[in-house]
Amino acid sequence: MEIEILDSAYATKKKKWHLILRALPQELQDIYFHPEYIGSFAHEHGSRGLMFVAQKGSDIWLYAFIIRRIFNIGGRRFQKEIFDIESAYGYGGPITNSKDRDFINSSNEAFAEWCKKNCVISEFVRFHPLIQNQKWFSPGMAISRDRDTVSIDLLTMTESGLSVDQKTRNILRRVEKSGLRVLEYSSAEGFEQFVDLYLSTMRRLDSDNYYLFNDKYFNDLRELVAAHGWLYVAELNGKWVAAAIFLRGKRLIHYHLSASDADNRIPGSTNILISHAAQRGHQLGYLRLHLGGGRTTASNDSLLIFKRKMATDVHSFFVGKRIHDSETYRALCDIWTNEYPQLSGMHGSKLLCYRYTETI
Repeated sequence: MEIEILDSAYATKKKKWHLILRALPQELQDIYFHPEYIGSFAHEHGSRGLMFVAQKGSDIWLYAFIIRRIFNIGGRRFQKEIFDIESAYGYGGPITNSKDRDFINSSNEAFAEWCKKNCVISEFVRFHPLIQNQKWFSPGMAISRDRDTVSIDLLTMTESGLSVDQKTRNILRRVEKSGLRVLEYSSAEGFEQFVDLYLSTMRRLDSDNYYLFNDKYFNDLRELVAAHGWLYVAELNGKWVAAAIFLRGKRLIHYHLSASDADNRIPGSTNILISHAAQRGHQLGYLRLHLGGGRTTASNDSLLIFKRKMATDVHSFFVGKRIHDSETYRALCDIWTNEYPQLSGMHGSKLLCYRYTETI
């Protein structure tokens, strides 16, 4: 079995990364596994977007992730190079074209050995709800169901529109009659306005700092939208009411980021953006438009309820946790608890608790 590590920061490695992805079934060639997407989240000092590749003949097992160096916890700095691993925003985990369980298990063992050799302390994975790729990890990873996500089946969609309940259909009809228009903007034309609207929306909703992405991410996202996405805007009388970015893989579309103007609210404006993207995806032959889940794990989460009204199918979203060096991990957690005792109640149960250094 051949092992290779590809780094999203290098053009030659990105080219090979894409070549390997194209060897997999089309439904696995999703945007979340692209080097450009992974690399957009390697924006912290000491972080890299990598893909671990195991190959044996025509069998391929690959795993894309963000690896980050742990420089310090509060005032405690570490001379030794130690790291952790996390999926990029959205979904990740391993993908493979193989049905050979021995090969999959050997690939997992090789990856775990690579982690130990490279001083990876812990690993947190957000598995892909539409692919259910948690099945391609071997025992040793603690896997748990986190929440529901929802999607729209684009293959069964008709030209007349979405299969939604009467109340949602009435909302769509009202917004269509309101004079609101859905326009597509190029990433060069409307992207900065989208970023401003998105950040103001997140602050208005008092969102976790996790969703307040930095300039590097938005610069990378601009390029992703140009190559693999759509920026749709709902406008009324020349003013932006709502906007959303949709990212496309080979067969799947994802509702990625959205925003709305608090001063120009029109009920149904986000619904019409989703409907528009679904219709276009249907026309282009995509399989699904994934809307994602709620802001919380609760079944009555308001965002999830909104998305359910537009969706046709429900999926289970799983996360995985693994500790590769239990002694060092326990020491990190102890240091963090001593440095930030006020945060232990809020974040102490999280695998990467030591990454939290401020109250949200």
